[in-house]
Amino acid sequence: MILDFSKRPLLLAPMADVTNPAFRMLCHEKGADFTFTEMINAAGFLNGDSFAMDRGISYDQKPYGIQIVGPSADSICEAAVGLEEKLRPAVIDINMGCPSPKILKDKCGAYLLNDTSVPPAIIAKLSENLKTPVTAKIRLYRETERTVALAKSLEDAGAAWISVHARTAAQGYSGKANWNAVEQIKENVSIPVILNGDIFTPQDLKQAIETGCDGFMIGRGAIGNPGIFEHMKKALSSDFEESETKDEAAFQEEFRQRILDFKRYCFLLETYNLYAHVNIKSHAQWFTKGLQHSKDMRLEIASLQKETRLRHLNDEEIAESRRVLAGQIVDVLEKYFEKIGK
Repeated sequence: MILDFSKRPLLLAPMADVTNPAFRMLCHEKGADFTFTEMINAAGFLNGDSFAMDRGISYDQKPYGIQIVGPSADSICEAAVGLEEKLRPAVIDINMGCPSPKILKDKCGAYLLNDTSVPPAIIAKLSENLKTPVTAKIRLYRETERTVALAKSLEDAGAAWISVHARTAAQGYSGKANWNAVEQIKENVSIPVILNGDIFTPQDLKQAIETGCDGFMIGRGAIGNPGIFEHMKKALSSDFEESETKDEAAFQEEFRQRILDFKRYCFLLETYNLYAHVNIKSHAQWFTKGLQHSKDMRLEIASLQKETRLRHLNDEEIAESRRVLAGQIVDVLEKYFEKIGK
């Protein structure tokens, strides 16, 4: 088994423009048990889009999953066979839940759930043609019984596990995640079920564990905050008690750690030549979330060099520009860290 589900692993969700190789590596270092790539478009990969390979590659020795998005069993399978051969992921995951209007327009992601016969047909075709375990990431239907039936069909088709974002496609990321529906899925299938949606704090995780699910996927809570995995695991240890309120020392430590994580992230981007593929300014804004002076830091970071200047540069020039920008961002973060220490 790729994951020890008896230990209730924590997984990093696949997220566009977020889970690049450097960020995945950082999350592994900070305690994530498994990570997924950004979704790779099947058509893009088959048409030789180099960005698809850049998204799918991994630089550490940790098992990881490649997520594929596509409109049909044939196109997804052809891309999966190629990615399996070139990159050797531990898992190939099929995106059946993305609610983005652009993805839906291309008849991908959550669009695949419109016809309940399509998802199991995709899983069956991949299971027949791949050596790599195949998984699916789905969303809920409004009727829980219908979602349970879908999960059963995916199990019968050969899915190794199912990740469930506990909202409908129509909800997007609004409203409250329906963990009860995922609990009912878990009760009706024998393969592992991964719960995704609204897991932001140790308290959330402790409540999520009560659903009986086999693993827990963190998405938005990890954006700009890779240390969430380490924090979650510490909070779940028997000798750890988290205070409901933070004192000044706790705020300072969180700020200090976020700076260290951002510096490490920049080091990995530099080491693996990824700066040209990452909007470092946007990512830096995410790293400030929840910190003291967050608004002021974001405004100052936003005032730094403009991305519009990069349109006429080649990849090497873009990488150099963003490398310089990253240094300026670190200076901003450290300046505000000094302020809270006074």
